[in-house]
Amino acid sequence: MHDKLYHDQRKEYFEHYCKKYNIDYSISEETFSIESGFNMTYELIKNKKLPSAIFAASDPIAIGAMRALKQYDIKIPEDISIIGFDNIETTNYTDPPLTTVFAPTFDMGFMAARQLFDAFKHNENISPIKILLPCFLIERNSCI
Repeated sequence: MHDKLYHDQRKEYFEHYCKKYNIDYSISEETFSIESGFNMTYELIKNKKLPSAIFAASDPIAIGAMRALKQYDIKIPEDISIIGFDNIETTNYTDPPLTTVFAPTFDMGFMAARQLFDAFKHNENISPIKILLPCFLIERNSCI
């Protein structure tokens, strides 16, 4: 079963900051899976369009990309840097350990559950709200 593609604000922010700081970039999109990370990176290698860095939208995508790079003897981080997103436990055990962005998923779930609980407790309608929680970079060894 494949994950479906869906709108992700991270892409908009990524494009905005690349343009703002004049960073050349390209975007490949598939599902959020190890297999898609491998396939997208394989296409870059095959077409000789490998960038200096890959910023994957999820850690599983980054792990798949790392597998493709290793298979073709492309050294991480010497030849290419790679960053994931989510800080799943597996990122501590990749070779090299994956640099990733930590998203506070526990806090996100807690805040959503709290909003539902409060709405039901007070017999209120649930209104859409937007809560921003900070993310931060966890630097490991997949980037120079």
